[in-house]
Amino acid sequence: MKIIQHIAESDTADLSGLFVTGTDTGVGKTWVAAALSRLLVQRGLRVRPRKPVESGCATGEDGLLPQDAVALWEATGTTESKKYYQRKKMSIMF
Repeated sequence: MKIIQHIAESDTADLSGLFVTGTDTGVGKTWVAAALSRLLVQRGLRVRPRKPVESGCATGEDGLLPQDAVALWEATGTTESKKYYQRKKMSIMF
């Protein structure tokens, strides 16, 4: 968490994007991206994380439920509709 906070507290004036990657499923990419999103939002930045593909989604009443994408959506505190993103299924873009 200390490294994440350092990134969020550094000069972000020229920051136009940030890419979080990992070596395997379950290594914490979504957790890191959500933590960064929360910290950057707290600094007053507009944050729009992207989760273009998510595997292993549970199926619910409205179709696929992309838990990672929803976690990123919630981390930004956006007012955009979660149902809109859930209906988009695998084309969810955060």
